[in-house]
Amino acid sequence: MVARKRIIRSLPAWAALVIAVAVEGQCRNLTAALDSMAPATIEIRNERAEIVELEVRVANNMTERAGGFQHLCPEVIRTTAILFVYMEPRLGRFHMRNVYAPLDIAFIADDGRIVEIQRMEAEPPGLPVIPRTYGPARAFRFALEARAGFFASNDIGVGVSLFDATGFSAAPRIGPSTRGAQ
Repeated sequence: MVARKRIIRSLPAWAALVIAVAVEGQCRNLTAALDSMAPATIEIRNERAEIVELEVRVANNMTERAGGFQHLCPEVIRTTAILFVYMEPRLGRFHMRNVYAPLDIAFIADDGRIVEIQRMEAEPPGLPVIPRTYGPARAFRFALEARAGFFASNDIGVGVSLFDATGFSAAPRIGPSTRGAQ
């Protein structure tokens, strides 16, 4: 610890600030938010009428939704998908503050149809104070975040792709992999 203090003291003030932000903002392989999300498997019908099964973490409370992919390392983001579940359709926006890798996000209506897919750019710690936000012009009940390129590489598009939302509820926690568990 003493060595780090000496190094930072010998640098210009702006450089010390950059190093402090980098050390403070190191990515993690697991966060409390991700750890608390229940695992589930969802099915998406792609544009070729094939079923794509996807293992997801279900974020269905405010703490889990607020945490999302923040502070997770790019390796975790590339192998994990998060399904955000809301009680009813809503208008809303997502940001990428403290996220280390780009993501695709699909906004899904109450009937399970994908209404919009957007690419979101990474904004790790130390980038702009006001993060860019992403969201559709219409209401959605679910949002599915996956690694950048996931939807295109699996021929999953807007409108024709159906999402099997059966069994998901925002409160209490109910999902296909936890149904019946108490």
